[in-house]
Amino acid sequence: MKKYIFILIILFIPFYSFSADLESTVRDAFELYSVNNFAEAAPMFEEAYYMAKKNTPKDISSRFRTSLYAGLSYRGINEYQQAAAWFAVSLALAEKVNDLYDIPTLLSYIAESERMAGNAKKAEVYYEKALLYSDLTDKDKAVLYYGMAESRRINENYSGSKESCDEALKYAQNLKLYKILSSCDIIYGEYYRAHKDYAKAMYYFTRAHDTSRAKKYTDILVPALNGMGLTSEALHRSDAAREYFEQAFFVAVENGAVDNTDIIYKKIINYMPETGSFKYQGDKALELASLEFLDDETSLLLYSLSALYYRTGGVYKELYPAAESGYNLAVTLADNSLAAEFLYDMALSLLKSEEYEECAARSEEAVSRLKSTDKKYLLKDAYLVQSECLYNLGNYQQAYEAAENALSSAKSSEHEKINSLINKIREKLNKDGFVE
Repeated sequence: MKKYIFILIILFIPFYSFSADLESTVRDAFELYSVNNFAEAAPMFEEAYYMAKKNTPKDISSRFRTSLYAGLSYRGINEYQQAAAWFAVSLALAEKVNDLYDIPTLLSYIAESERMAGNAKKAEVYYEKALLYSDLTDKDKAVLYYGMAESRRINENYSGSKESCDEALKYAQNLKLYKILSSCDIIYGEYYRAHKDYAKAMYYFTRAHDTSRAKKYTDILVPALNGMGLTSEALHRSDAAREYFEQAFFVAVENGAVDNTDIIYKKIINYMPETGSFKYQGDKALELASLEFLDDETSLLLYSLSALYYRTGGVYKELYPAAESGYNLAVTLADNSLAAEFLYDMALSLLKSEEYEECAARSEEAVSRLKSTDKKYLLKDAYLVQSECLYNLGNYQQAYEAAENALSSAKSSEHEKINSLINKIREKLNKDGFVE
C-alpha cells in the first residue's frame, strides 16, 4: 500500500509544481501591472497564459485572466497590435463561457486597439459588433459611436464620421463627456473643411481649441490648432496659417506628441515670410530643443526652426549658438542638408558680429556643403556672406570671385544688388593695380 501512495505522490508533484509556478508568475505579473510597469508585466502574463494552456487546457478562467491582462499591459505601452491580438484571445475564451466577462467591453478593447494600430477598417467591424448589444449604457453608446467616428475619419469617410458623431452626441451631451464633445468638434471641422464650408470648419476647430485648452486636453488641442491652420491655408491666409501651425508644433513637442511634428514643421517653413520679428519663437524653439525626453530628430527640427526664426528676425547674436547646436546634432545624424544650412547661419551671424576670419572659414565650408544638398537656394546667400567677409579682410580678389559666383547662382531680379557689390570690390581691385 505504501508503494502505491509513493507512486501517487510522484505523479502529483508536477501538477503541484506547475500550479505554484503559475500562481507565482501571475502574482509577479500583477505586482508589476499594479505599479504601471506594463513593459515587464506583458511578457509575464504571456508566459502565464502559455503555462495554463499547456498544463490545464480546460481551465478557461486562468487563460482568460492572463490573456486579458497581457492585452491591457500591451495597451499600456502603446503596443496596440499586440494588445488587439491578446484581447481577441480573451474574446474567444469569454464566448465559450457564459458571464465570464462583458463581451461588448472586449469588443470595444479590440476595436480601440485596432484603431490605434492604424487598422481602421478592422476597428469599424468590431465597433459595429459591440453596438449590436441591447444592454449597453448611454456611456457605452457614446464611447462606441465616437470610436466608430474616429475609425471612419481615419479612412477619410468624413460623412460617415460625422454621422457617428451625431449618434455619439445624443448620449455624450447629457453625460457631459467633454472629451468626446471636443473630439467630435474636430470631426465636424474636418467634415466642413472637406466640403469647403470654411466658416463652419473654423467655428468647430475654434470651439475644440477653446474647450481643450481650458480642459487641458493636449491630444485634442494639437489637431484643433492644426485644423485651424489648414482652414486658414485653404483661405490663403498664410500668416494666420503659420501662427496656428507654430502653436500646434510647440504644444505637440511640449507634451511629447511628436508623431506628426515633421509635417507641421514643413507647413511652418512653407509660410515663413522673408522678414518679421520672431525672437520669441526662436527662443521657444531653442528652449524646447533641449528637452531630455525628445528624440534627436525632433530636436534637430527645433534647432532648424529656431535658427530660421532668428535669421528671419535679424536676431544674429542668438543665431550662432542655435545654429552651432543644430550643426553638431546634424553631423551626428549625418544630415548633410541641415548641416550645410546651419553652417550658413553660423557664417551669417559671424559676419554681423564682424568676426570676419571665422566667418570666411565657415562660409567656405557652407558653400562646399550646400553644393551637394537640396538647399541650393541658399548658395547665393552663402557666396555673398563669404564675399563680404573676405572683402572686410582685404582679400579683394577672393571676394570678387565669391561675388561672381553669387551672381551666377542668383535670380535675374537679384542681379542689380549683387552687381553693386561687384562694382564696389572692383574699385578696390583697380586701386591695387588689378587689370580686368
